[in-house]
Amino acid sequence: MHFLLNDVVFNLSGGNFSLPPADTNSARLKINDVIHLGAELFSANPNLAHEDPARSLRLIGLILSKVSNVNAALFFVPKKGCPPQQVSYRFAELSFPIMAELVNQQAKGNMTPAYVNSQVWARLPG
Repeated sequence: MHFLLNDVVFNLSGGNFSLPPADTNSARLKINDVIHLGAELFSANPNLAHEDPARSLRLIGLILSKVSNVNAALFFVPKKGCPPQQVSYRFAELSFPIMAELVNQQAKGNMTPAYVNSQVWARLPG
């Protein structure tokens, strides 16, 4: 399984990923708490998906533990260090062909925020 976080596709099939255990503090979190955490993380580091894969994978795990039918998340930061309330977010369930194309483009080194926006986020309603 793959998950798109901003403009990076993460492979969740490897041994580097697991959902948080159900008996931890994360089980008590609501989806709004996870969104706020993501907003805080991306506000502090808009390049989180590129620069901190381990933390990104933990965020993905939290998202999937609350909303299991998505495979993409976007946290848009208007300015580094902005209040988390200014960070907007979107979730999506991408089709296999779209995700496969993103994986292919990433492998070729062609993934950019503009490319991901044109192929994913700009095509979604709302």
